[in-house]
Amino acid sequence: MTLAGRPETATADFESWYREEGPRLVQVLTLALADPEVAKDSADEAFARAYERWPRVSVMQSPTGWTYRVALNHGKRRLLRRQVERTLLLRQTRETSTPQEGTHGRDADLWAIVAGLPRRQRTAIVLRYLGDFSELQVAHLMGISAGAASASLSAARRRLAELIDNDTREPRMPRRVTHG
Repeated sequence: MTLAGRPETATADFESWYREEGPRLVQVLTLALADPEVAKDSADEAFARAYERWPRVSVMQSPTGWTYRVALNHGKRRLLRRQVERTLLLRQTRETSTPQEGTHGRDADLWAIVAGLPRRQRTAIVLRYLGDFSELQVAHLMGISAGAASASLSAARRRLAELIDNDTREPRMPRRVTHG
């Protein structure tokens, strides 16, 4: 039996990959975007696009990296659109609104502090330490230069050190558990 006209093996490969990467992508996006709803929607959108293009995506050097980038871009667009909508609504109604930020995981206090970082720094930190991507991969996923990724990570680590320890030591970020 095939799904959407694809051979069983291709569908099984996608499903296996999706089951392995799906929860991690949602977790990374939730922390990077600080919005669980947008994170879940963005992950779903990225996986739907990956499925539509699976013959091409599956042979890429990093199907997971491609999916992260699609999801991050989708999430950033949704958040930007939401911000513009809120700004326009506030101008019309003169009411205030406070967005809710979500954090999950064993180190909720640390991630609550991370959620307060500027979006670029927050995204870089989450991809690097929770997503376990190299600095070069972080740069690629974020669509920025390696130098910009490195600078964002350095600035974020300095700020976290100030907030956590009030000194210049680099804070220890939790590492994700590897499957294998």
